[in-house]
Amino acid sequence: MRCLQDAAWDALDPPQRRQRTLEAVKRLLLRGSHVQPLLLVVADLHWIDSESQAFLDALIESLPTARSCSSSTTVRVPARWASKPTTPSSGVDPLPSESAEELLTALLGQDENLKPSSAC
Repeated sequence: MRCLQDAAWDALDPPQRRQRTLEAVKRLLLRGSHVQPLLLVVADLHWIDSESQAFLDALIESLPTARSCSSSTTVRVPARWASKPTTPSSGVDPLPSESAEELLTALLGQDENLKPSSAC
């Protein structure tokens, strides 16, 4: 047995469904920030697609009303976000080679199979 809400949802066209879904996710995140602070971390922002960008734009606009902090790992934060007080901008430089090797050794160990191959 279907409820009336299902029929109303089925009657929406795809852009309306998309908009309502994005709004619901945004409300869920913002309401959660009233219970505990929200930390939004977006990795590799320079690879973002337009749909994700639109969602994050809407979310960033709403963050001043939430207990939140946002951060991203990217070459640069989009200009429209940089002016927002909830979007601190700080660069993350690449690890120097020796630090990267140290990190990989700590994470993966020193197995012989992990050493570079000289065959080529």
